[in-house]
Amino acid sequence: LELTSALLDTSNYGIEMKLRSDDSVSGWNKLIDFEQLSSDSGLYVFEGDLFFWYLPSANSPMISVGTDFIVGLERKAGIISVFLDGALRYTAIDTLGEAVSSSNILNFLVDDTAITGEAFAGSVDWIRIHEDSSTFGQAPSAVPEPASLAMWGLGAIGMMFARRKRQQNKLMA
Repeated sequence: LELTSALLDTSNYGIEMKLRSDDSVSGWNKLIDFEQLSSDSGLYVFEGDLFFWYLPSANSPMISVGTDFIVGLERKAGIISVFLDGALRYTAIDTLGEAVSSSNILNFLVDDTAITGEAFAGSVDWIRIHEDSSTFGQAPSAVPEPASLAMWGLGAIGMMFARRKRQQNKLMA
């Protein structure tokens, strides 16, 4: 999955996703790539834990094969925070800007061209983009379907014309 122009602010954002590994959680399993698949920079599952490429992890395996898990990644004011199932795993300073996408293109669950064999093997239920981590875990607000919006718009236009016609009839009487 590749998302173009996904982030309103490439330096400050939150990404939340629900996943399940169907193959293995040992070795490197890339979840999010920030550099158009040209480098190893990104968020991984490594040996059952979450690991951002060059930053230290919590070093406490908690992800297992066949089990759903929710990953959260926040970057705010140069600090990366990584969450697993709603719990903060670790924070670190993003001194190299590795979690900033210069092109505002994010790739999910696919390997880069730097070193092969790191693609995530599993399934994804959903991915949510947030302004920060403050809304992690909350149900997304309902977005009206285009057909509903069109019906509402036509109704509003019809009411406007009816009002205008009534006003014209009053002036003529």
